[in-house]
Amino acid sequence: MALHKPGASVWICLVGVTAIAAQDLDVNYILLCQSQGRGAPVGAINNVYPGNDYSWIVPSEMAVAGYTLLSLGQVVPARVAGDYLAAVQLPDGSWADQYHGSASMRASGSTRYTVQPVMFMAALHARGVGSFSTVLKRARSWLISRSNPNGLLTGGDNPDFWLSDNAYAVVAWHRLGEFDRRDAAVRAINQHFMAGDCWHQNLRSSDLSPGPGPFGWVHFAPAMLGLQAFGVTYPNGLADRMRNSLVVGQGPDAGAVLDAEGSSKRMPGIGFQASLAWRDLGAGQLADSHRSWAESKSGLWQTTPDVNGISGGWVDWKLADGTRAPASQRFIDSSAYYLMVVRGIRFHQGTNEPAVVLTRDVYPAQLTLHTERLFKKPSTAIGHEFAKNSEASFARPALLNAVLMFAVGCCILLPCLLYRQCSHKSNGINLMRGVDTGSPHLAVLQRSQHEDLE
Repeated sequence: MALHKPGASVWICLVGVTAIAAQDLDVNYILLCQSQGRGAPVGAINNVYPGNDYSWIVPSEMAVAGYTLLSLGQVVPARVAGDYLAAVQLPDGSWADQYHGSASMRASGSTRYTVQPVMFMAALHARGVGSFSTVLKRARSWLISRSNPNGLLTGGDNPDFWLSDNAYAVVAWHRLGEFDRRDAAVRAINQHFMAGDCWHQNLRSSDLSPGPGPFGWVHFAPAMLGLQAFGVTYPNGLADRMRNSLVVGQGPDAGAVLDAEGSSKRMPGIGFQASLAWRDLGAGQLADSHRSWAESKSGLWQTTPDVNGISGGWVDWKLADGTRAPASQRFIDSSAYYLMVVRGIRFHQGTNEPAVVLTRDVYPAQLTLHTERLFKKPSTAIGHEFAKNSEASFARPALLNAVLMFAVGCCILLPCLLYRQCSHKSNGINLMRGVDTGSPHLAVLQRSQHEDLE
């Protein structure tokens, strides 16, 4: 399938993208929202198709899109998305709510904008797609600073405990190898958030009483993420509660899912999130009904080129009277959730998924890492073995050190004396091989440089 973007980069076509089947409009759309270096650093994924205006980069939604690309084998686009997130991480280890290029636009310190990038980047790191140890350790420290003795994370800028933040945290803690924190979050969700046939969306930090709000996607977030695999108990009747509160039951929009209970907005993105939960709840027929509406009846799937020549993506919402959001409002996370539904992608592989092992960095600067490794062998311990070996090298007896210095001096001087003795002879066997043919080391270097130029 040809990319619909005028002047699409050969870099994406040949390196970053495997063959795109005709039905994979949403893979194509996410890739077209990813920067190739114009308007934003390479790897940034704008929330909607940007043209060259990358002013709506949201780390949490970019992380969902990046993880979906990784799960579909789009390794290079996923890797450079991780590289971008690593580059724009704030000094305290968190991420801002939104970026314009590489500049943070809003930095409220909301937990969701950090815990979701951690989920994504830890998945990359654990699969060997990039190295994000330092970034993940900073983010881990930030998350730990928002942890409470009850096992829950606060909302960051909001002192309350949000179900969605802590549901994402279960996966994040697991991938970071923080299994005790993962299990504490699971126990806290089971103990404090259960609310009959659903979960509470948030709890006040003062007394753990439930906060107000209409039933929406946050109320079923643990099922959407498949957290039963980690021990989260699902409320009895959750699938029916979702259907009764959110699904349009009849008329031309039968099967559509509302933005929230009482809303009139039919939103395919929320519907795909609900479908992921229904899949885990054993209510696949509800997911099938929504998919049928979204693909065949809603008119919100951009299957033909828009005014920019771009196909793919889902217009954000429509009302019962046919009023709909602008066609430009096609968000990457809606495409990601759709792909997760139709391709059977899950947010994790449960407790069997390998975790990242974070140790202390031997090399402080990532930019000099490759140069350093030419001369040093990294220690596998957490800083102790390297220090012990360093102390041992200076603990040799003085006499031994003197002998070693003398031997090294002889090795340096002897070739020079032999060269001086033989330099007056005619061209024969030149001991240093530097007169006619040049130094063999120089020849190797020149040959390497020539090969590099080729």
